[in-house]
Amino acid sequence: MIGKTRQRTGENYRDRAQRKWVSQITILPAATLGITVIAMTRADEWLSGEDPSVSGVLLAAAAAINLLLIPVMLMGWDGGSRKQKRLLEDELTRAYRASAITCAFWMLLVGAMSVYLVGLWKPHLAVVALPMVLWVAAATAALRFAQLHRRAEREMGGDA
Repeated sequence: MIGKTRQRTGENYRDRAQRKWVSQITILPAATLGITVIAMTRADEWLSGEDPSVSGVLLAAAAAINLLLIPVMLMGWDGGSRKQKRLLEDELTRAYRASAITCAFWMLLVGAMSVYLVGLWKPHLAVVALPMVLWVAAATAALRFAQLHRRAEREMGGDA
């Protein structure tokens, strides 16, 4: 039964591994958005003096560090990707990764410049907005990579 399904779809283990990896990368921005908003709220409370506890600072720092998961996974540096490197690392994936990282770089550059300019007048707001700028850049990389990968799958499906 499994063999017939595989023959019908023309999908092999490598295709399934790549599809699963891309799905995980696609889900990460949604999963990290909530903690990013919480971090912004906690940073605002801490800077306003409402919650001077260390837990607020730790949560804000944890959220920023949590955002590193997206580029780490996209680059294939996480544990799961490293184990399956031979399946996930090919020339097309490297080209998609480069395009995604380039888009993220431009988003980060524009976002950082905007936060800097806002910070000249409202430093408090700039510090609070930084996690969102980081999230937007990381999400851009993940979603651009997924978009390119899924477009290639559709085009290859049409060729078969």
